[in-house]
Amino acid sequence: MSIAYYNGFTGAPEEIRVPLTDRALYFGDGVYDAAVGRRGKIYLADEHIRRFYRNMERVGLLPPCGKEELLRLLGDLAKKSGEEEGFFLYMQASRSGERAHAYETNCGTNLLITVKPWRPEGERLLSLIGYEDLRYEYCNVKTLNLLPSVLAARAAAEASADEAVFLRRGIVTECSHSNVSILKGGCLITHPSDRHILSGIARKNLIALCARLGVPVIKRAFRESDLLGADEVLVTSTGKFCMRAGSYNGLPLPCRSPELSGRICRELLSEFMKATS
Repeated sequence: MSIAYYNGFTGAPEEIRVPLTDRALYFGDGVYDAAVGRRGKIYLADEHIRRFYRNMERVGLLPPCGKEELLRLLGDLAKKSGEEEGFFLYMQASRSGERAHAYETNCGTNLLITVKPWRPEGERLLSLIGYEDLRYEYCNVKTLNLLPSVLAARAAAEASADEAVFLRRGIVTECSHSNVSILKGGCLITHPSDRHILSGIARKNLIALCARLGVPVIKRAFRESDLLGADEVLVTSTGKFCMRAGSYNGLPLPCRSPELSGRICRELLSEFMKATS
């Protein structure tokens, strides 16, 4: 079942009441993170919590509690959800205060957590569209300011596609809520971890797995033409782990190395299943 937590109150999501002093309502003034798990175990919990606290520090948010306390709270909520076969966990920290652009430095921090049912997807090819990247220069911070990503995801849905690939002057950055990498000539090519992308934890695991498999990793910007000519296009995210793309803007992608890409996708899913068994 779905449950939620806000500043000490736990209940059904529709029972949660957020006050107007939560600046997330006016300014998107906050950060978030998300993780998946099953059987009460949160997959890569330490990595998600470290990123959550790192992003709070980047925007000047005071942590609502210590890391160990938050980890215990997340574990308790995961178990209360009763979702043994899989759950999706979302955590959000936002600044508390009046509606004024310049916030007070001693503002309190609100903590919102939700847990809902989730199941890993099976193997299938994703469909992608291109979308102009009009976002700002804080893409490496997991903030609540997601309107450009929302619009891109809506455009993908209207095109009956799974994801929108952001293009910044012809350079592929990431997707609306995923990272995108390519395989070419037996090498993984992925955008460098700069301010134009969110360096996803699933992407980090993809890079580590490729190193273990002996697949060379090149961190460099690549163009839309590189994506179209890639042997495989891989999309990574917390909820999907790693999936292959089969089309772009309605046209089929080559998919020239299904054996390697399929093995990568299956092994990342296997890691999750082992860690939460």
